[in-house]
Amino acid sequence: MTKILAVNAGSSSLKFKLLEMPEESVIAEGVIERIGVDLDQDNNVTIKFNGEKHKQRKHFDNHEQAINLMLNQFKELGIVKDFNDIKGIGHRVVAGGEWFNKSVLVNDEVLKKNREISFLCPIT
Repeated sequence: MTKILAVNAGSSSLKFKLLEMPEESVIAEGVIERIGVDLDQDNNVTIKFNGEKHKQRKHFDNHEQAINLMLNQFKELGIVKDFNDIKGIGHRVVAGGEWFNKSVLVNDEVLKKNREISFLCPIT
């Protein structure tokens, strides 16, 4: 089984799906919201796995904390036995302009171009 993690990190959220490839079947998916924002009364973490929703409230100062919780939940819920089970990670880029109109492997050149075109979608 080849597991690939797809993430979409927004300014205050982290959406994710863990996929079984090449079938593209969803093993688990979820969202962590209100990153860097004070919590309200609602749950801000939801992970769907095996037909069940696992919800909780937790404060996150930053995306690193949110990613760590997501990965630890993968292990605690038995979604992965080891982080090495995840063979690749993809991240959605908001605006790739004419340079990124398909998936690419991230390298120094890609990171440089991404910084150059970041004006296409600034965080406001």
